[in-house]
Amino acid sequence: MFFLRLHFQNYGTVGIGEPVGIQVLSGVHFLEVLANCFRCAMKIPVQSRHALIISGNLEANNFSGTVPSDLGRLINLHTLILSSNRLTGTLPASLAELSNLKDLIIDNNLSGSIPNFIENWRQLNKLELIGTGLSGLIPSSISF
Repeated sequence: MFFLRLHFQNYGTVGIGEPVGIQVLSGVHFLEVLANCFRCAMKIPVQSRHALIISGNLEANNFSGTVPSDLGRLINLHTLILSSNRLTGTLPASLAELSNLKDLIIDNNLSGSIPNFIENWRQLNKLELIGTGLSGLIPSSISF
């Protein structure tokens, strides 16, 4: 198992307004990019070698823009934490592919409905949608 941790860095002057690309080395199982100051959109170019990532903590980085659809390509992901960023828009449909997801924690200013695709997350143990702006009901097939 390989951990990649980037904590408490000030990247705010790097490409202000331009997406930050996080290049992940092959073999990473745990990706933790926590409490950095990016002040820009999040871009994670996901390639097949990243399918091994089982935990993604992208909390408190000041990311803006939409939730990247490439996150749906992390098919072995168990944990996804996107809290304390400035993400907007809807949850991308590509997240439906995260059939191994156990924990989703997000508290950004999203819009739209709670997506029905969360029914695909059969192993879900924790779903935290705090102050997201998402509306609607959690599908009845989800039970905790």
